[in-house]
Amino acid sequence: MPLVTLDIIERAKSEKGGYTKKQLEIIGVEWPPHKGWKREFKHKQIIISQEQLKEFLNINNITHT
Repeated sequence: MPLVTLDIIERAKSEKGGYTKKQLEIIGVEWPPHKGWKREFKHKQIIISQEQLKEFLNINNITHT
């Protein structure tokens, strides 16, 4: 099962640099996200299913390799 990293989070943002409510829900971030939410991933280990990862990335048409 994939570990959600800052690199994955950065790759999943939209062209305008944002995230959808659904994306954040998948990785366990409450809506609306609070300031500094991405920094918290340096200290967390969030594991999601392969299907959730695909959905997380595909919302903004990002491919996962």
